[in-house]
Amino acid sequence: MRSALDDQYEGRASGYTYAREGHPNADVVAAKIDALEAAPAPGIVLGSGMGAISAVYFWACCARATISSPGTSSMAAACAC
Repeated sequence: MRSALDDQYEGRASGYTYAREGHPNADVVAAKIDALEAAPAPGIVLGSGMGAISAVYFWACCARATISSPGTSSMAAACAC
């Protein structure tokens, strides 16, 4: 017998199962910030500054993006995802 939770985890149903995987409040906040900033793509809301920093570096690493900052040379992300 399958449960509603099984259906969510297996992609047959949508919903929220665990706050760290997303919750309605974070979705509403992200949508409102996207609207205020006229964001071209949907944003995400994370639980901490370290979570945000990690998300940026994981994204850059996985996208093989170039990370640069003013006054320094570009550094290609060297990790593999």
